[in-house]
Amino acid sequence: MEIESNKSLKKTAYYLGIVMVGVYLTIGFSLVFTQAFIELIPRNRVMYGCIVLLYAAFRLYMALRLNKKKNNTNNSN
Repeated sequence: MEIESNKSLKKTAYYLGIVMVGVYLTIGFSLVFTQAFIELIPRNRVMYGCIVLLYAAFRLYMALRLNKKKNNTNNSN
């Protein structure tokens, strides 16, 4: 029972991480390519947008790597 609970918690954390990647991508693209947040961030918007996009790519890489590792562990058992 305890292992099933841990599995569902890890699955929820994985999907939440993927959703957050989508949020980071949306914010990053809106900073780089639109005039959204112009009053909040008047200068260096492209640089900040690129930083957010790089962070989104890093988070996606980590989530996919963790998922691949988890799948390899489950297949070997």
